[in-house]
Amino acid sequence: MPDLYGWTKKNVEALAKWLDLEVEFEGSGDTVTKQSVRANTVLKDLKKLKSNIREISMLMSILAGISAFVLTVIGIPAFIRFYRKAQITGQQMHEDVKQHQAKAGTPTMGGIVFLITGVLVSFVLAL
Repeated sequence: MPDLYGWTKKNVEALAKWLDLEVEFEGSGDTVTKQSVRANTVLKDLKKLKSNIREISMLMSILAGISAFVLTVIGIPAFIRFYRKAQITGQQMHEDVKQHQAKAGTPTMGGIVFLITGVLVSFVLAL
């Protein structure tokens, strides 16, 4: 038996028909989240398969985007304060350009805040 996690209801029905199994779905939606038979189990006398399904909605995607944005807006100022306090700054440019003098001492690697918030939101919403 394959791991059906993430399969669509239509794909599970096609597999059940091909394997001559009766399939029962619990929940509403279109994406399989759990199955009654462990993955990689050899099918011998199995007649019925139960699968839990749920809807992965657009609302969850919007909630993830808004959460990541809010955490980033909160995280960037805290990140800058931490880096300034730890005296972690960007490298000086080799040219002595006046425009770059204003940037001297600015913390770099702000993109790490985007990465951390994206990973955190993904883990929390996946639960």
